[in-house]
Amino acid sequence: MFILVMTFLGISIFILETVVIEFFAIGGVKPDFILIIAIYSGLFLNKNIAAGIGFTFGLIQDALSFRLMGINSLSKCLIGFSIGSLREKILSENLLVQYLFTFIATFLNGVIFLFVLKGLLLMEIKVLSFLWSLLIQGIYNSLLAPPIFLLLNRIKMLYYKKPVFYKL
Repeated sequence: MFILVMTFLGISIFILETVVIEFFAIGGVKPDFILIIAIYSGLFLNKNIAAGIGFTFGLIQDALSFRLMGINSLSKCLIGFSIGSLREKILSENLLVQYLFTFIATFLNGVIFLFVLKGLLLMEIKVLSFLWSLLIQGIYNSLLAPPIFLLLNRIKMLYYKKPVFYKL
C-alpha cells in the first residue's frame, strides 16, 4: 500500500513539476516540489526511506528535465538522508524548523548544482545571479513547504491509521 501511495504522490508531483509549475513562476524562479518532498521525507520518515525517495524522485526529475543525468538524484538523495539523520535531534513539527530546513536544503541543493556545473563541468555561470535566484527559490520553497507537509501528514495519517478494537 505504501508503494501505491508513493506512486500516486510521485505522479501528482511530476504533473505539478511539468505542467502546472509555469503558473507558479515568479521572475523565472520556480519552486522545487520534489525537493520539498525530499525534505518532508527527511523530517517525518526514516533517513534511508528519505534517501530512497529523494534519489528515485530526483532520478525521474533528471529523466524528465533532459539536463545533466544524476545531479537531481544526487542532491535530493543527500538532502533527504542528511535531514533524516538530524531528525532525531530536532522537533520536526515546529513550523520554524520546517521553514529553516527547507531554506537551508534549497541553498544546499543549489550549492550542489553550482559545484557540479561550475566546478566539475567548467560551465560559465553568473554566480551572483544564481545566488539571487537561489535566495528567492529558498523563500518560495519555505513558504510552500508547511502546507505541503500538512497535506502529506494527513495522507500519512490515513495510511497508518490502525483499526481500534473495543473490549466487549
